Amino acid sequence: MKKSVVFALMLLAVSIVSPAYSAHAAPEPISVQLEVEAILTGDIPSSPEFFSFVLNAVSHNPMPETNTITISGSGKGSFPPITYSEPGTYLYTLRQCPGGTDGYTYDETVYTVTVQVTTDDTGELKLSVYVYEKDHDGKAEKIVFSNLYSSSSAADPGENDPGQADTPKTSDESNPVFWLCLEGSALLCLIWLLTGLTKKKAL
Repeated sequence: MKKSVVFALMLLAVSIVSPAYSAHAAPEPISVQLEVEAILTGDIPSSPEFFSFVLNAVSHNPMPETNTITISGSGKGSFPPITYSEPGTYLYTLRQCPGGTDGYTYDETVYTVTVQVTTDDTGELKLSVYVYEKDHDGKAEKIVFSNLYSSSSAADPGENDPGQADTPKTSDESNPVFWLCLEGSALLCLIWLLTGLTKKKAL
């Protein structure tokens, strides 16, 4: 009899503790990847430019394995996953790293990314991502950077090429006294020749 009572009490305890444990069990982590698109307008460059983008966290928020990605020319790229293990609001800024290649005008847009992590009725995590362009009202549909290339504003390699530099003038060619002396000598020679011919005719 006593054993039956003890067994019943154990079952009751398990039935009470089990739901409580399930309610406080940690939910499965959830991840998100932020995608960036680079657009190149204007002239077509002879070689593709590599555009770099950096993601920074506001406060001590979860971060991807690397916070910088690079895209060659026009195209898309994604940061490694960012994993969240508890509800909260997580803020980030995303911008393009300044470039210095001649002929390019780089997009200086700064995006603010808000990741909202909540729990559903079953206790599982779910997230929503909101992207805003700094100093602009309303949400942005996606993260896009538009860069411009102009071949006319790019430096011409031949302009400063030492091999193409003008041949410096010699001191004789650049000195006006030299030319005056040369012309005078030619005039004297001409007079001498005419004088010689006149004397021969006279004889």
